[in-house]
Amino acid sequence: MARRLFFVAVVLGAVALMIGGGLVARWWILPLAVLSAVAWIMGRRRRDRMTTIGLVVMVGTIVAGIWLGIGRVWAWLATLSALTAFELDRFLWQVEEAGEVWGKKGLEMGFLRRLLLVDLVGAAAAAVGLWVRIELRFGWILLAGILAILALSQLIGFVREADERS
Repeated sequence: MARRLFFVAVVLGAVALMIGGGLVARWWILPLAVLSAVAWIMGRRRRDRMTTIGLVVMVGTIVAGIWLGIGRVWAWLATLSALTAFELDRFLWQVEEAGEVWGKKGLEMGFLRRLLLVDLVGAAAAAVGLWVRIELRFGWILLAGILAILALSQLIGFVREADERS
């Protein structure tokens, strides 16, 4: 399940980049999006660190696309997909490195539940950030960011404890 979701996340990120780039006639984004997706997927299949190249190219393309005016929604979707694919890739590497794992299916489902929760919270926060404009000074923004990170860490800790108890 995690392997398929990894594939879906990489392809979704690349497609979001291609649509966003195509809508503003930034055609150079298309081959970079395809290159990043192919490198990432091939690296996962060959079990080598070519996945890092795919991640770096995709994130670099997202940043350049934002700078050059691709739509915020497309950049947001590509970023969320890339981060999800990164977490799935990291999880798959850890499971493969561990070798024989007892309760592998339960471990995978627990990880996917946590990832879904983090993705939903992140997507909701990003959606609010995309459409709500609040003028704050840098200190308040920094404080809000630190509090958000601490709250998300607590939430992940609570979910992990609940998974361990069940």
